[in-house]
Amino acid sequence: MPEAVKKPTEEGLEAAVEYWWGSASYLKSTGDPDPLGRVSGDGCELCQRQVEIWDWVYQEGGWAMADDAQVNEPIARVEDDRTNGSFVTQVTESSIQVYKPDGSIADEASAMEESESNWSGTAVFDAEAKAWKITAMEVLG
Repeated sequence: MPEAVKKPTEEGLEAAVEYWWGSASYLKSTGDPDPLGRVSGDGCELCQRQVEIWDWVYQEGGWAMADDAQVNEPIARVEDDRTNGSFVTQVTESSIQVYKPDGSIADEASAMEESESNWSGTAVFDAEAKAWKITAMEVLG
């Protein structure tokens, strides 16, 4: 986790957003949810869904090949109390190939072209963990 994520500033929250997307790519490529869990709040439904989906894929013997998502200049706003914040960002996700246990490509879960989408979300600065935690995130439009 980058040191910036451990600061209750706009820059820290922006770093947390970038780290979240990098951790989500790592989860897809490895099945390891730990990095994503370190930057996800308990109530983040999207975060939990990502962990559940990829845990299932890997437990069933599948796997995936995906490049890191490109996070394009997140913009964060931190409240005066320095414990709550919100953000918007544009994300370019690369193609992803998801494989079934027999090695065939799961067409319904794969995306052969990169896609670009706008996201917004909220976060809290967890004083105990001394880091930002994403509490909600959704695609815009």
